[in-house]
Amino acid sequence: MDVTSSAADCSNVARDLDQAKTACWPSLPFPVSGPREPGTRVVIRQSVLNEIHRHGQSRTDVEVCGVLVGNGYQDHDGAFVYVEASIRGEHAGNQLAQVTFTSETWCHIQEVMDREHSGRRIVGWYHTHPGFGIFLSPMDLFIHENFFGDPEQLALVYDPLGGDEGVFVWRAGQPTREPVLVEADIPNDKEIASPVTRHLPALTAAAMADPGLSLRVERIEQRQRGLLIGLLLVALIAVAWPVGFWWIQSHVLDLDRPTAQPANPPSRWESPMRRPSRESSSETNSPDVERDRLPRNHVPATDATPIKDTLDETTKLPKVSEAPTADE
Repeated sequence: MDVTSSAADCSNVARDLDQAKTACWPSLPFPVSGPREPGTRVVIRQSVLNEIHRHGQSRTDVEVCGVLVGNGYQDHDGAFVYVEASIRGEHAGNQLAQVTFTSETWCHIQEVMDREHSGRRIVGWYHTHPGFGIFLSPMDLFIHENFFGDPEQLALVYDPLGGDEGVFVWRAGQPTREPVLVEADIPNDKEIASPVTRHLPALTAAAMADPGLSLRVERIEQRQRGLLIGLLLVALIAVAWPVGFWWIQSHVLDLDRPTAQPANPPSRWESPMRRPSRESSSETNSPDVERDRLPRNHVPATDATPIKDTLDETTKLPKVSEAPTADE
């Protein structure tokens, strides 16, 4: 039976579960046996709770979310909201103390609704508070008021670390925690307790006015941001310190080291191993080295000529033949 169109024709006048337009809800036998209290009741399948428990236990470091799928029905004793399935909020913005439905999350939910839940509609949402307890934070209230504002829509909060959970329904315009009925369609998951029907003190929007509770949530978020910034700084230092060490070694430490440049560097066509340096050549050709190579009894020969003879030789003029005289 397709009840989507008929539900869309009903206009809800107030945010109160008892004020919902239940006259247009289809008929269905009440799924839980035994007496029930008057008014519009909420029934959740045990299989839905087990699935929510598994989803919450899969990520205890951040909050996870999803939607509750079912419909509103009525029988001869009154109306009731029946939660028959759930859809995980894939691609949601998960944080330690906050969760956000993104556009990708809504696209995924709509695809699953069209494929697997024809004739049903979204009757609420769920999310986890790992270690925080059962309440609706200011961000939770914003999501519930703006995306799940119909009188019959619910908000289920589950603490995967503490094992507690609670359901909030609209009462006099405020989300109020109330006990709900559980249909035992499958056995309860024994590894994870299901204390939905426990009558524990409800933490609603009025409890969030307590500054101590709000301050604790804010400190948890600040601690998460501090840890994230610290990890980023450590990663940045791990990447940057080798570059900085190389720069200091190449630009600062090398300035104090005198670099000896060769006086006559070899040409690029000449092997530096085979070319003698200028210093070695000068040492080889020096007079001291040549003298050390000569025998000890060797007397160096000199070819120097007297300065006078040299001057005579250089100043000699060519002989001029004399002309014969008359006496000859």
